[in-house]
Amino acid sequence: MEPKINVEFTATELQNLGALLDAAIKATGTQGAKAAVPLIEKLEGVVAEYNKANGTPAEAETQEAA
Repeated sequence: MEPKINVEFTATELQNLGALLDAAIKATGTQGAKAAVPLIEKLEGVVAEYNKANGTPAEAETQEAA
């Protein structure tokens, strides 16, 4: 098993990472999707856990900054 690395993201950084993964899928097609989909699912799971624990959507921080 590979060692795990913990990284903290702001809501904006997480949104940007999602956009980059989306662009990578569009640029590389099926091969990119095979690599990106598990990462996107993991990120979505973390956001859902955060939202459940804090009672507020992570996007709120991004909307407040706008």
